[in-house]
Amino acid sequence: MTEAELLRKINGQLRAKDMLQSSVSPVTLTRHIRDPDSRTSLKCKQLHHSFLQQSLSFQPHTNSVIPDFQKLYRNFQRLSLSRQKIREPTKTKPFNLHTSHQLQRKKPSYKESKQDEDQHPVTTRHLSSLSPNTLPVYITDSAKKREASIRSSIQDRDCKRVEQEKWLQKHRHRSLAIQHSISHRAKALDPHKPLADTNKQKLRENRESDWKRSQEYASELEQMKNRVKMRAYLFEQVWKGSTVKEAERKFNCTLRQVGLTEAFIQKGNAYREITGESEQQDSEELC
Repeated sequence: MTEAELLRKINGQLRAKDMLQSSVSPVTLTRHIRDPDSRTSLKCKQLHHSFLQQSLSFQPHTNSVIPDFQKLYRNFQRLSLSRQKIREPTKTKPFNLHTSHQLQRKKPSYKESKQDEDQHPVTTRHLSSLSPNTLPVYITDSAKKREASIRSSIQDRDCKRVEQEKWLQKHRHRSLAIQHSISHRAKALDPHKPLADTNKQKLRENRESDWKRSQEYASELEQMKNRVKMRAYLFEQVWKGSTVKEAERKFNCTLRQVGLTEAFIQKGNAYREITGESEQQDSEELC
């Protein structure tokens, strides 16, 4: 067993060495560089430069013989006629109408016919509208009963519809009367004013407020126009300001020449005002 184990290890090492020597990397190192002789590059080159080839390998097959279209059409018609299924026409055979051998009923009297016309006007009108070439039609008892039941059901339905219309009309009148009485009682018990009166009052107030606003706007506009008219022109304002500045400058220059200051003059004016007020008070006391 030990010898077999050693032999297995030796064989594995030898096999690994052989595989390592014969191995090739799956991805080339020059991956970004394309091999010019590869199969895909040659195919692309042949595809893009195929128009430059002088000797073309493909030779189209052309049919130089012109077909006879009329002959082909005749053959087609012959083939279609041969495939078409032809049916034999039906042959007429003599026949006997069994209704012609039936025994006719006894003709009713004038009174009976009159009663039938009064009872069944629709059927008699229908029979009179038929042409004389039609087969004789006999009304059976079951047909009469069926017609009578249909007529009675129609009459019942009409009566029910009339009764329903009358009930609906009465219900409508009753509901209108109840609604009218409820509205009168609600108006009598409701302390608030109705919506119609409040709407009228609000409309009147809104109109008055709009009129006042329009009057105020007109007065403001008139005042604005008067201010614009009374205001001096721009050149007059500039000339007035320049004259005032010139007068102030001359006044200050004269004060400097005399040796006085503006504060001294203001004090003198205040003293004069005080003395003038005291003299006025003395004269009033003397008076």
